[in-house]
Amino acid sequence: MVVSAFRMDTTGWPMIHLEVGAGFDRAELRALLARFDAVHERDEPFVILIDLSNLKVNPGASMRRCAVDWMREHKAQGERLNRGTAIVFESVVIRQALTAIFWVWKPPVPLGTFRDGAAARAFLTKKAAEAGITLPPA
Repeated sequence: MVVSAFRMDTTGWPMIHLEVGAGFDRAELRALLARFDAVHERDEPFVILIDLSNLKVNPGASMRRCAVDWMREHKAQGERLNRGTAIVFESVVIRQALTAIFWVWKPPVPLGTFRDGAAARAFLTKKAAEAGITLPPA
């Protein structure tokens, strides 16, 4: 299945699965961020798998700024509720670069980069268990 912009699945709550499509525009990004507002309004801990395998276009500076502004505005909620984030990239170069960054900067929530969804889910299952969260079977 090709994802055009974003596909956010919360049916496996408290695990969120976000698939990012080949590209997206500002309106689609804002709609996604509104869905994250709803996630925060639940006021329940969660873990999230972000799959960037299909992303083909580097989001422009204005879109990155929009996402960063939202993250800054919701920093306290995210740090309080997010028990783990796993990001799937096909690019080994990106994964290694992020790993190096994490050696000198500790993310505020457990965060890992992975080549595939199975490894990402295993990481999130472990982080959820450490936080006392039970995930439904995959």
